[in-house]
Amino acid sequence: NPRPSKGKMMRCVRCPVAYHGGDACLAAGCSVIASNSIICTGHFTARKGKRHHAHVNVSWCFVCSKGGSLLCCESCPAAFHPDCLNIDMPDGSWFCNDCRAGKKLHFQDIIWVKLGNYRCEK
Repeated sequence: NPRPSKGKMMRCVRCPVAYHGGDACLAAGCSVIASNSIICTGHFTARKGKRHHAHVNVSWCFVCSKGGSLLCCESCPAAFHPDCLNIDMPDGSWFCNDCRAGKKLHFQDIIWVKLGNYRCEK
C-alpha cells in the first residue's frame, strides 16, 4: 500500500470520519460529494431500484471454499462455516472479524470480486 501523503482531508458530512485525499486512504464505497466531502460507508444508503446497491454474501466459506450452511457477515460479503471458525451459530446479526476490527477496502486495492454494494464508486 502506498503511504498516504499529508494534506487535504476528505470528511464525512454525517460523522467525524475523515480520510486523506486520494485513493490510498479513502475507503471503497464512500460517495464523494465535493472535493473535501464524502458520505462514508457507515452512512451510505442504498438507492431503491439499484440492484448493485443490495447487500450480498458469497455462497462459499472464506476458510474452506465449500458451500453449505454458512454464517454470513451483515456488513460485508464474507461467509463462513461456524465449524471453520470454531464457534457456535449465533442468534441474530453477526459481523466478521475484519468488520469488527473496522478494516475497509480502499480504492486501488486488489480485490477478487465486485459484489452488490461492495464496488468502488468515485
